[in-house]
Order: sequence, then C-alpha cells, then structure tokens
Amino acid sequence: MSELGQRCQRGGLAGILLAAGRSTRMHGDDKLLMLVGGVPAIARSFSLFQGASDVCCLVVVVGAQNRERVFAVLDADPPRVRVMVAPGGDRRQDSVLNGLRALDANRCYADLVAVHDGARPLAEATMLETGSQVASKMGAAVPVVPVTDTLKRVQHGTVIQSVAREEIYAAQTPQVFKRDVLMAAHEAVSADVTDDAAMVEQAGGLVSIFPGHSSNIKLTTASDLVLANALVQSEYSLVGSDRVRHGIGYDVHKLVQGSPLKLGGVDIDFGMHLEGHSDGDVLMHAVASAILGSVGQGDMGSHFPSSDPQYLDVDSAFFVERSVELATSSGWQVAYIDAMVIAARPRMSPHYDAMVRQIAGAASLHVEQVNVKS
Repeated sequence: MSELGQRCQRGGLAGILLAAGRSTRMHGDDKLLMLVGGVPAIARSFSLFQGASDVCCLVVVVGAQNRERVFAVLDADPPRVRVMVAPGGDRRQDSVLNGLRALDANRCYADLVAVHDGARPLAEATMLETGSQVASKMGAAVPVVPVTDTLKRVQHGTVIQSVAREEIYAAQTPQVFKRDVLMAAHEAVSADVTDDAAMVEQAGGLVSIFPGHSSNIKLTTASDLVLANALVQSEYSLVGSDRVRHGIGYDVHKLVQGSPLKLGGVDIDFGMHLEGHSDGDVLMHAVASAILGSVGQGDMGSHFPSSDPQYLDVDSAFFVERSVELATSSGWQVAYIDAMVIAARPRMSPHYDAMVRQIAGAASLHVEQVNVKS
C-alpha cells in the first residue's frame, strides 16, 4: 500500500480503520474479505475514507493473520489519501492505540480522529462529516440508532426487570474524537471496553451523539452477511425512487496529430491525440458529466470552464474526483460506473483493465464497481 498526500496539519481529520479482527463467529472465514454487493467488505469500509474530502491520512490496523489478504484487496483501489499500516493488538482498544501511535510516528497531526470498524461496510459518507462537526464542538461524537426491541434484564435465566427503551441507543462507528481527548482516554483507561466512547466516558469525558443509520450493520455472524447483501440489493433496485439516480455523460473532441492518445487516464500509443483545453480525455469527461447530471449539479462547463487557465493541460481525473466530491456533499454516493468508448480505432480492449483502475481511483470506487467497453 503506497502513501499519498501531504501530512495532516492541525484542523484536519485522520482515520483509523480497524481490520485486525479474527472473525471467530464466521466459522473461520475472514468477514472483511466477504463480498457485500459484489465488493469485499473491507474495500467498502476503505472507500468511506477515500471519498471524504476532509480526511488527510488513514491508518489501516491489520493482524498478522490477514495483512497480506487485506492489502491485496485494498491495493486494487488506488488510495486518494495518505495510508499507513499499524499492527493489530490483543484487544480492540489496543488496536486503536496502535493506530494513534502510528499517526504520531508519521507526523499526522490532525485535530480530529475517526475510528471505524472495517466490518461495517455500509456506513454512509455523511456520517464522517456530521461526526466531525459534533466532535469539533463537544470532543467526542458517536453515531447511534434507537433500540426498537423490548429489553429485559435477566439473571440465572429469569427476567428480573424490564428496561425502558426510550433512553437506550445502539452505538455504531465511525466514532469521531478530538485527538487529545481520545489519546487521554487511552492513557487513563486500561480495563476492557467495547468501543472508544466507553473509554472517554470512563475517563470522565462527555460523549455526544449524532444519527446513525439502520443499514450500518456490523458483520459478526453469517446472517449479518445475508442482511448486508439484501440491503445493498434493495438500495440498487429502487429504480425511479429518490434513493437512486442515474446520469448520462457524453463528450467528443477533435483528433489531431501527436501521441499519446489519453483515454480513461491511460496513454495509448496511436500517433494522434484529442485536442482540448485540458488533456482532452473524453472518457473521464463523460464520467464526470454523468456524475454531475445524476445529482443535479449542472455540467462540466459550469464547474470547469475551458476559459479558466487553471484547467489548462490538467489531468482529467481531477474532474471526476471533483464531481464525486460535489455528489458526496449533496448527500449522494456513486455506486457504479459503466462507460463506453465509440471509436473505429485504436483497439480498446487491451486497455480496459488500466482504464478501469484509473477511473475507479478517480471516483474513489473499487475496480469491481467500474466497467469500460467500446
């Protein structure tokens, strides 16, 4: 896994992605590598940080038993943030502490830290933004959902008390903290806890809440995997509803003499290239246009006018990256890209895989969420 980007400065947001669990209740299978909607769970959790514009660096905490397999998946999704690695600990809190120490060792000085379980692949991108806003004011912020079941306190197989559920909530991740608050809690608390918010509580700190999401489930047992796939399927099947939108992008530029031909972020030796104010990459332009249109954000010209000198000769992957940021800020998440190149020559099929990787990287998607054809 390569490292990209600048070191986190004061005021930024750093991430700690926990991927060191042993999946003991999954019958020996690594839940992080199981497919959710055709994409490995850990890749979906990784994308949560990839698509967040405020995240400047990310620590992935992995165990010795799954490090190679986890990074074989993550390396297929080019990082858009600076990524570091830390070893897993005996307990969850030990893994988080290793992540905090990795941030210090690599001089990632963000004021806020978001801790997320890799086994929660369906967290929504807006949760990081909301959590950061709350944590910056209150010091600690946890996403929660109301408990809907009737609760009973039991001893020795007998109900001794019914618990009022009005004040009971189920906690989720990502949990966001001021960096110094979280580090102080880890230094003060050594007893076993189930999440970082509990450490802050035991250390005497206040923990605020913000809305979680019912689909943000944690993969613990095999039935959770079935539910996660059903949730993804239901999301994608709501065609025509307000939950799913589709966009169409189209672009054409004049061919002129000179190589290489830039398409889908790939340089093709052809003897001609596409003329344009930027690098003329019509495939990247079409993808960006489709994303903008799907979320009602106008067109390429309104955001990236050819009259603006800052876009002269720019890599068109930037337009896709920025379009995804605009979609995310509007409360949407890009789910899949299917792109077509119409051309008599050159032959496109030898370049499909490279184009898919470049588009996926620009759109903060896994390669299995992108298709290119001609």
